[in-house]
Amino acid sequence: MLQNVHLNEDSNQTSDIDSILEKIDQIPGIVKIFTKLETMETLYQYFKPIEVEGYCKACPNYGRIWSCPPFDFEVKSYLAPFTHVLIIGVKTTDFEATRRQFGDILKQVSALSTKLNSLEVLIVGNCYHCEVCTKVEGGTCILEAGTKYSLEALGFHVGDICEKLLDAPLDWSGNDGTFMTVGAVLSNSIDVLEELI
Repeated sequence: MLQNVHLNEDSNQTSDIDSILEKIDQIPGIVKIFTKLETMETLYQYFKPIEVEGYCKACPNYGRIWSCPPFDFEVKSYLAPFTHVLIIGVKTTDFEATRRQFGDILKQVSALSTKLNSLEVLIVGNCYHCEVCTKVEGGTCILEAGTKYSLEALGFHVGDICEKLLDAPLDWSGNDGTFMTVGAVLSNSIDVLEELI
């Protein structure tokens, strides 16, 4: 069930690009989709790297997966080319299956970056492609398009983003049988993001 918190309904979609929201809505277990098109300036209000990395340090993936901190780059420099962000929150009854399929859809969008100017996608959680990440073995990431990161891995407070931008408070407990996942598409053009929705 799609719920667009803020979308430009008059945007022109190109004929060769399917709506990513329609693709996400087809994932089994999806209950509701929340979206918000914002400036990076607004997103940076939720950039809390010290607090968020503190949570990451408690995870066994910390420092062992290319998509997880600590990183050998400066996050703000990495994100500097982008001026706008499409935040996509998904409420689902199957967190693991949803995050993988949601991530795969976002990666398909990333492949359009040459067609749609500069794009970057932020997946949900950590990368899931390798049974054992090549980082542990001292190798480089095997993904041709490069490692994809999540909002939280880069230091954004996803709980605050859900509550204040998507109006969908993040419930980690799953007590009501649902879970939230959050991904994003970044661009230097608001028009490019509007084409995707």
